[in-house]
Amino acid sequence: MLACHTDIRSAKIREAEADPRASWLFYDPGRRLQLRLAGQLSVHVDDDFADACWDETTAMGRACYKTEPGPGQHVSRPAIAPGRISDEKEALMARSQFAVIACRIEFLDWLLLSAKGHRRAQFHWQADKLEASWVTP
Repeated sequence: MLACHTDIRSAKIREAEADPRASWLFYDPGRRLQLRLAGQLSVHVDDDFADACWDETTAMGRACYKTEPGPGQHVSRPAIAPGRISDEKEALMARSQFAVIACRIEFLDWLLLSAKGHRRAQFHWQADKLEASWVTP
């Protein structure tokens, strides 16, 4: 599973709910390694997973969720960094705007680039069953 924290007011929440398919691409040039992952998204707001993520968020990170206006709004100048949460009311407001988007990985394509010959493998997870195979790079 991959997960990211976001503001409930962010457009990506609505996008994830409308179409929960996701793909990720990572490349490490030092290792010459590429990973392609795909899976299904789920949005977590008022559940145990979101609570656990909130509990692990730093004070500065929590303060980001009390900003106004919400993400993606046009403003006349850049906003200043949010100050720390000063009271319980701000803490509750910030928590109410915190969400986690989790992606349950169902597919992974692993590609290693090498002068000695590229290597590529694919992994599929379905119903907690893993199927893995080598494929042509």
